[in-house]
Amino acid sequence: MTPEAKARIENVQKIVRDVIASPECGGLRLSEENKEWLEKIDTLPRFYKADLGDYKPASEKKGGEREYQREVVYNTKDERREWLDIEIPTGWVRGHKTLDLIGRDKGSEDNRQFILCELKKGGSHPFDTLLQVLAYYLMIQQNAEKMDDDDVHHTNAKCKDFEWVNVRDNVRLLIQAKGGWGRHRKPKMIALDEIIKACEKVGLKIEVDPKINLP
Repeated sequence: MTPEAKARIENVQKIVRDVIASPECGGLRLSEENKEWLEKIDTLPRFYKADLGDYKPASEKKGGEREYQREVVYNTKDERREWLDIEIPTGWVRGHKTLDLIGRDKGSEDNRQFILCELKKGGSHPFDTLLQVLAYYLMIQQNAEKMDDDDVHHTNAKCKDFEWVNVRDNVRLLIQAKGGWGRHRKPKMIALDEIIKACEKVGLKIEVDPKINLP
């Protein structure tokens, strides 16, 4: 792991811990899983050898999250982004942790960023979804070299001509809900807003789709 990646991990961990502890957020409680990746660098999960093979087809259950993933990844009408692969294992915290989508901007090489995306069906909370994608981001910061060594791509991925170390160093985050987000408790909305603003100050952009009215 590079010194820059270690600094990114520590910056994000501190941002989330400080926001959660602030009086404005009303003492939000985190799951044991989220506490684990927020504690310190040594508790972040190490990568494991992954023989991914092909990713599975959509679930037979209509409207499921797996179906939504494939709907997004095969959307040829997206003029801004191209999606490269889905359900990527990034590490281990109380079970396998898989990123929903990895993509990148369309356009010239100089202006393109990679995108880590967590998808949800309508009704999910954006704050909880944000914590998920932040955990994947931190795991990639730590595990990128190992992911390249292990060639972590599905054999039927739309694109495999990228390296995870390049994702690590030039990436933004996207959380997206089909059908809109669920009801929002004010402390969680304040925390969401504060984390997004603080992360942007240290060079990590986070997008929320559809946009919501933050406090």
